[in-house]
Amino acid sequence: MNSSTARLGRWRKAPVQARVDDTLRAIFEATAQLLESEGLARLSTNRIAARAGFAVGTLYQYFPNKQELLVAMAEDELERGLHTLEAVVRAQAGAPREAAVRAVLTVWLRSFGGRHKVMGDVIRTVLLHRDVQDVHRRFAPAVERIADRLITVTGAEGHPSLTPELRFVLGHALMSSVRAALLDEPALIARPAFEDALVRLALGLLPTR
Repeated sequence: MNSSTARLGRWRKAPVQARVDDTLRAIFEATAQLLESEGLARLSTNRIAARAGFAVGTLYQYFPNKQELLVAMAEDELERGLHTLEAVVRAQAGAPREAAVRAVLTVWLRSFGGRHKVMGDVIRTVLLHRDVQDVHRRFAPAVERIADRLITVTGAEGHPSLTPELRFVLGHALMSSVRAALLDEPALIARPAFEDALVRLALGLLPTR
């Protein structure tokens, strides 16, 4: 089972063949387009299905309502962004510390595909409609993974000062900063100064070799 199928198993219907996965991709893309053009207030399952070119019953095979769809969309976007980091980590092996950290954070920020306001709307819905503990449970692994990629790319694994507490603060500081930007000022994500600030934050927390 590939990673995409494993993730989708947490939703109402998991893809068993390529065309089903394509259906889900179409649903997410239609949702993003509607959020961009019309905003969160006008978003509905009927409008999403119509934009995607499906009967609304097809959408309900995956999600019971639009809130659950947006939770799944947030999970998928974050997972795809983290997946792109694997090749970056390999390519940056042995690179200077700051350059390696910047390479990882640059790719991560670009993984949002320029739809920063859309992701802000998605995150806002997740926070409003889901229990805080459930949100933490579903997204905590992604926080750990961004910290782990930075630790790996800087060769800090095994450093005596690399405590579980430091891993926790590193991942949550970066993720919380990005989440706050998406919610409050989405344009920040594309600004070089925002990336610079995240690089400085990570370098300040990561152990030196």
